Amino acid sequence: MRLVALSESPADEAAIRILVEAIRGTSLDWVESPPWRSRGWPAVVDELPIVIKHLHYLSDATGIVVVVDTNSSPLHEPEHNAEPQPTCRLCLLRAAVDRTLAQLTAIPGRSTIRVAVGVATPAIEAWYLSGKKPHPSEQAWAAGGGRPYDRNALKRAVYGTDRPSLPLEISCARAEVTRISVNLDSLRTSFPRGFGMLETGVLAL
Repeated sequence: MRLVALSESPADEAAIRILVEAIRGTSLDWVESPPWRSRGWPAVVDELPIVIKHLHYLSDATGIVVVVDTNSSPLHEPEHNAEPQPTCRLCLLRAAVDRTLAQLTAIPGRSTIRVAVGVATPAIEAWYLSGKKPHPSEQAWAAGGGRPYDRNALKRAVYGTDRPSLPLEISCARAEVTRISVNLDSLRTSFPRGFGMLETGVLAL
């Protein structure tokens, strides 16, 4: 199994690799993704089809793991599975994946790329704080109308600043996810939708 991690920043991708290996319970081979023209949510959803096609036709990758922040967009609800919502980021990513996979031409001897998708509410820093104060969770976010804490506060709690350098961001992200990876139950409990969808997808790769 050779996988690619795609997210909004190199720090998030480094953390996702650790999380995916914890979910699978084994070390994995990781393939570098094609260079991004930019970063952030718009780049992920816009360039994901390009990345899928590149990896299908021009690499030996077998799967892609995609994680983005929800920010202030709505949480994914079970009813979205039957009726996708245009402002739900998980729905938008799934739609982009489905459209792109349907366009791929089969290659003899090569299986179709598999894709696992997850969303972090309101940002992946909330996952990094799992099991620690301020105890962020999807439930707390929804109960507070989407404003029980802000992204800058989460960044300060993780990095000590809301403007971390990339090396600091990568170092802290790896450290927190390594801590969490010993026992994923806190993520499963606090983020059953966003992380739960990711875990289900990763196990199906």
